[in-house]
Amino acid sequence: MLRDYKPDLKKVSISIANALEEDIGLGDVTGELINANLSIQAKLVCREETVLCGTQWFTEAFKQLDPNISIKWNKQEGDLISANTELALLKGNAKCMVASERTGLNFLQMMSGIAYKTHKYVSSLSGDRKSTRLNSSHRCISYAVFCLKKK
Repeated sequence: MLRDYKPDLKKVSISIANALEEDIGLGDVTGELINANLSIQAKLVCREETVLCGTQWFTEAFKQLDPNISIKWNKQEGDLISANTELALLKGNAKCMVASERTGLNFLQMMSGIAYKTHKYVSSLSGDRKSTRLNSSHRCISYAVFCLKKK
């Protein structure tokens, strides 16, 4: 079933590698100002209601630059999230976190936005959401559309 769909982690890794290459290329100018040995902790807070989607992409963006980063998710993929909810706690290398945050957040925000908009459309329709279909070559968008937990 589509609600049980799991993304191909190899393809997630490739898409993140490409996005990081496009974003930081040969280096992150802002990151150069940060001590390479500095470890930090950060909270990921959602400021608007949404459906959480794209956690694998978000995590992969950070893991590619800091394989030792710790990301503890407080919510699960497909959860309907209230505004001002802490989604995750990150602990890792500050320089790597700064370099990967934009890529990770871009995927998480885009995919959560698609999942939430789909949730709103489906909620406004009568009938079963299983009748909703998307013909798309963009795997992350297709995944986001179907990232809704069954009620």
